[in-house]
Amino acid sequence: MIVTHWNHRSKSRRALKSLEDHHLFDIGISRDAAKAEAEKPFWR
Repeated sequence: MIVTHWNHRSKSRRALKSLEDHHLFDIGISRDAAKAEAEKPFWR
């Protein structure tokens, strides 16, 4: 169960990192915030 959660978190962060600026703007997240989230280890 924990491993599944970590896997989902890792995939979500990779997807967030790959979004273009206009998509981030649409969801209200700055490029810096997206980068900071994407750089977190999967267990955090």
